[in-house]
Amino acid sequence: MSGPLTDRFGDYRLDRRLGAGAMGEVWLAFDTANDRAVALKVLPATLSRDPVYRTRFDREATAAASVHHPHVVAILAHGAIEGRLYIAMDPIDGTDLATRLTQGPLPVAQAVGIVAQIADALDAVHDAGLVHRDVKPSNIMIDADGVARLIDFGIAWREDQTSLTATGATVGTWAYMAPERFSGTVSRLSDVYSLACVLYECLTARRPFGDADPARQMHAQLTAPPPRARQVVRTVPRALDAVIADGMAKDPSGRPHSAGALARAAQDATRPRAVRTGLLVGAAVLVLVAGLATAHTLRPAEGSTHPDAAPTRSQPETTVPKPAAKFAATATIPVNSAPRGIAVDSVTGSTYIVGSDSLAVLDARRTLARTIPLSGRPRDVTVDAAAGKVFVGDIDGGVHIVDTRTDTVLGTVATGGYSVGVAADPVARRAYVTDLGDDTVGVIDSTTNTLSGTIHGIRSPVGIAAYPSGNTLYVTNQSHRTVSVIDTRTDAITATIPVGAEPIAIAVDESKGVVYVVNYSSESVSVIDTTTNTVTATVKVGYAPQAVAVDAARGLVYVAQYTTVTVIDAFDNTRVASVPVGTSTSGPGIAVDASTHEVLVTNEDDDTVTLISANPR
Repeated sequence: MSGPLTDRFGDYRLDRRLGAGAMGEVWLAFDTANDRAVALKVLPATLSRDPVYRTRFDREATAAASVHHPHVVAILAHGAIEGRLYIAMDPIDGTDLATRLTQGPLPVAQAVGIVAQIADALDAVHDAGLVHRDVKPSNIMIDADGVARLIDFGIAWREDQTSLTATGATVGTWAYMAPERFSGTVSRLSDVYSLACVLYECLTARRPFGDADPARQMHAQLTAPPPRARQVVRTVPRALDAVIADGMAKDPSGRPHSAGALARAAQDATRPRAVRTGLLVGAAVLVLVAGLATAHTLRPAEGSTHPDAAPTRSQPETTVPKPAAKFAATATIPVNSAPRGIAVDSVTGSTYIVGSDSLAVLDARRTLARTIPLSGRPRDVTVDAAAGKVFVGDIDGGVHIVDTRTDTVLGTVATGGYSVGVAADPVARRAYVTDLGDDTVGVIDSTTNTLSGTIHGIRSPVGIAAYPSGNTLYVTNQSHRTVSVIDTRTDAITATIPVGAEPIAIAVDESKGVVYVVNYSSESVSVIDTTTNTVTATVKVGYAPQAVAVDAARGLVYVAQYTTVTVIDAFDNTRVASVPVGTSTSGPGIAVDASTHEVLVTNEDDDTVTLISANPR
C-alpha cells in the first residue's frame, strides 16, 4: 500500500482522519479483530521501505509499548500492514494542546500543571531508555477532566543510538528542537528543551521563536536567547521566565537534569515566596534562616550538571551595597522604539542608542537631540571618536555608518550573514563586526567606509572588543563556551579561552588589561587577564546577564540584566550593588560615560534609558 489511505487498513476501519504530517497520518479507527476503537498512526511509505528504519521502529515501538504510565498514551499494537508501518494507540476523548492554544494563553497554574503531567510522562519514557524527539503541543492531548497525555512515538529514539535516521536527516518539529539536535546529538535533555518551549507556548499562545521558515527557526534555536513569556503576558511571574531560560539553555549541561526537575522548578516559581523559600516554624529557626538567606539564594538548582550551569531562581540576586559606595537610578529618559545597543562618544559626551528602526542621539545634557532613521534591523553600536563616526551592526547583514558631526548616515556596508556585535579600533582605523550567520568577523576601513576584509574560522561570534588597539580582538563564541583571541595583523586566531555557557557580551578595562565576558546561561561574568589569556575569576551575577560596561577610573564593572544592573568591584571581583531599572526582557544595552561616571542602560520594553549615578565617596 503506497497510495493515500481511504477507508480500510488491514483489520482497521478508518473512520476519521485526525491529522497528517511529514511523519504520517493519524486516524480515529476501529480495530475489527479486537472490537475496540483506536488512534491509528500510519507512517509514510518511504520510511516503511527503509530496512534500517523498520528494524529500529520495531525495537523502539516495542520499548514504547512497555511504558505504562497515566500520562503516556498506551500503545496497543504495532507492526506493518501491506508494507506500511503503523502504531495503534488508546484513543483519547479530548483536544490536543495546540488546538486549545488557538484560543489564547493558559492561566499560569494550568500551564504549569500540564507541563508537570507531561514531565512525569517523559521521565517514564526516559527511564525506558527512549527519547521522544517530538514534544510539542499537538502531541499532548487534554481530556475533559484536564488530564494530559503524551502521544505519538512514531519517531522515538533510544538514547544509546548515534544517528538520527538511516540517511542522517533531522526529524522532529523545528520550532521545538534543541540546538544539539541539528548536529545529530539526541538525549533526554533534548526533550527537556522541547518541554520548556511548550511551557513558553502555554503561557503566551506563541511559539518560542515565532512561525518563521525552517531556516530562521534553526538559526533562532542555535543563536537567539530564550524568549521571555512575561514580555508577552505581564501576569507571568518573572521566576517562570528563569525556568524557561534554564530549560532552553543552548548547552544541554545548563538545563535541568530531567523533565521532572524542570516541572518542579516551574511549580516552585509559581508558589508564594514564603513557600518557595521554605515554611519554617520557631523564632530561633527564623533568625538562623534570615542570616543564611544569601547562601540559600546562591545554591545551584537541582539538576545542574556543569559547574558553571545556571541556577533557577525566583528573583535576580541582590547584594547589600558596600557602605563606601552608593548607586541609584536618577533619571528615566524616553528615547526611540525598543532601544538595545548603546554607546557614549568620549569626545562630545553624546550618547547613541540603537532602536528597532532608528538611532537616537542624546546630547551631553542627556536630552534627546534627534532620531536618525535606519533601515533593516539594527542591533549594536560603537563609536570611533577619533574618526567622528558611529558604526551600527544590523542583523539583516550590514553595518550602518553615521557621521557624528552631522548626524547623517554616510552609507551601509554589506558584511554578510547576521551582523550582531561591533567594535571600533581607532588606532588601526578599522571597525569590526561579528557575523553570526557566516561565522566570520567583517573588517571595515573607517577611512573609506568599505569592507576591507573578512576573518574566518570563528564559531558563533557575538560580542567583540578591540584590545590592545591596533593588533588584537577578543570575540565571544556563543555556542562554544569560548572566547577567541585574534591577531588583526595576520587575521590568525592566537588563543581560545574557555569561559561559561553562552558568552554573548564583552568589555575591556584598558587600564588593567582585563576583559570581562558575560555568560548568559551560566549567569556569570568571566574575568580574563589579557597578558596570559586565562580566566582569573568567575563572578556569579544572577538572572539573564546580557551586557557589560566598565568604569576603569573607578574600578567598577556594570552588568545589565533582566530588570537590574549588577555592580562589581573590579579590584576584588565582588558584587557590591544591584540597581533596579526598567523592563528589558529581550536584551538590554549598557554604557559608561567616562567623564561623568554615569551609567546608561536601555529598557527595551519601556522605550527608555535609565541613568544611574555612582557616588563612591
